[in-house]
Amino acid sequence: MTNLRACLSILTLATSAAVGAEPAPTSPLDVHKADGYRGIWYSNQRQNDEYVYKYSGGLGTYCAKHRPLAVYSPEANKTFFCYGGTLKDKNQLVHAVSYYDHATGRVPRPTVLLNKGTDDAHDNPVISLDARGHVWIFSSSHGTARPSYVSVSKKPYDVNDFERVLTTNFSYTQPYHIPGQGFFFPHTIYRGGRCLYQMRSPDGRTWTEPELLSKIEQGHYEVTWCHGSKVGAAFNFHPKPKGLNWRTNLYYMETDDLGKTWRNAQGQPIELPITEVANPALVPMLYESTLRTANPAGSREGWPVPSRHPGGNLVAFVDGSIRSMTVAPSFSVVKATPASRGATVIPPGGRGRRPIP
Repeated sequence: MTNLRACLSILTLATSAAVGAEPAPTSPLDVHKADGYRGIWYSNQRQNDEYVYKYSGGLGTYCAKHRPLAVYSPEANKTFFCYGGTLKDKNQLVHAVSYYDHATGRVPRPTVLLNKGTDDAHDNPVISLDARGHVWIFSSSHGTARPSYVSVSKKPYDVNDFERVLTTNFSYTQPYHIPGQGFFFPHTIYRGGRCLYQMRSPDGRTWTEPELLSKIEQGHYEVTWCHGSKVGAAFNFHPKPKGLNWRTNLYYMETDDLGKTWRNAQGQPIELPITEVANPALVPMLYESTLRTANPAGSREGWPVPSRHPGGNLVAFVDGSIRSMTVAPSFSVVKATPASRGATVIPPGGRGRRPIP
């Protein structure tokens, strides 16, 4: 066993050579123990400038639209986690799962579930834990070129053996197990753009058909978070004809019944699917700005705290031209800069000011 902090450092750093290795056919489940923690190295969109790529590096826990990557179990006193690993002698994505034992402060050797047949970190897995303690791994895909999978541990609180229960296609994977209700699964499907969908399941084995939540012009990037039975979703959209690297506007909506009904931050119902730029989920109108929607971590009381930052190009943060971020909770916008601390949030209905944790 090894220390968790050391393992996470390894996953964050470059751990293999050869970016852009030739993809191999996707394998069926091939569950076995790896001899160590090796995170995938990935680069995206070569640029003709000093930065070389749009982004690159050790991306074993990529990206913000993939969550959760770890789940704590009080019953087992363990934090179960997954990541995009790689082969010892080739930079090819494998899906790996392990746990941190809070009693011992150590982790075991990771379990490898499958080889995704690519070096694309967009195919990284995410994790969930059901009420009986079974560990669920959702294996994502970047677009429709490769299949996606749902697998579950054969024993509760155990990562030594898994079975596959679903083969389908999904991207930007964000499943949540809601106690007493089942699984709620926001995700993206590439259908003429990045379209937001949802699925639900009482047990992880029987799923509803994907239901379209939103497709505005060329689609969206979405981030979600779960607080009790409530799931909040913050997203932008890709305007035509600029393409998928342009992101603008900020939308927020939430559900507490596994997506059967949705409402905005003011409690007003939202009719689905969303197809128009101006709709009840819209927070500030920021069209013609390049935006990236950040993690909506939420406050301790569960109020939404989505955030956005403006920019003119892909390297706006790197070259120092942007030094601020706007936190947009429940239509009340406050400014936060790298030097600021103690920003406040006005919750829905204006019921007092609460500090951002």
